[in-house]
Amino acid sequence: SDTLRTGVKESVDGLDEMGIRPHILTGDTTRNAEKIGRVLEFEGDQIFSEKSPEEKRDIVSSKDLSVMVGDGLNDAISLKAAFVGIAVQGSVEVSLRAADVYLSKSGVSHILGLIQGSHYVMKIIYRNLAFSFLYNCIGIALAFTGQVTPLVAAILMPISSITVILSTVLSLSLIHI
Repeated sequence: SDTLRTGVKESVDGLDEMGIRPHILTGDTTRNAEKIGRVLEFEGDQIFSEKSPEEKRDIVSSKDLSVMVGDGLNDAISLKAAFVGIAVQGSVEVSLRAADVYLSKSGVSHILGLIQGSHYVMKIIYRNLAFSFLYNCIGIALAFTGQVTPLVAAILMPISSITVILSTVLSLSLIHI
């Protein structure tokens, strides 16, 4: 008899657009789970109902890079078993301890922003690693061929670090999660 939390449909649609296929994993009856599944436009293989906490854990563990969102006592071991466990506001204490992430705002609509933000941060990390690798390769080549003195190389190294830090700070200041 549960109703959908505010923003769930929009979040599910956003996850679908990102290529992430969400599922319902519940201990509730099949009838109730399928009713919610219809509202979310889920297919039958996206709905797991009447599952014990251990069965939930096994399902979550069988998925690579799984993200589990939960708030109940029966979600705690699944939150711990998931690649990333997310507890939402109002969760019981054991779920909070088991989860990797705690959303302090109510509802699940913030999960989409969290995932989008994490993708953006990973892009920043990869860009900075590529920049550092390229910068160091050029620096090593110039030093190895004697085109820069050791003193110039020593001055250029901190500039690389400062550039990466500035790139990160500027990039993160542009996002709003």
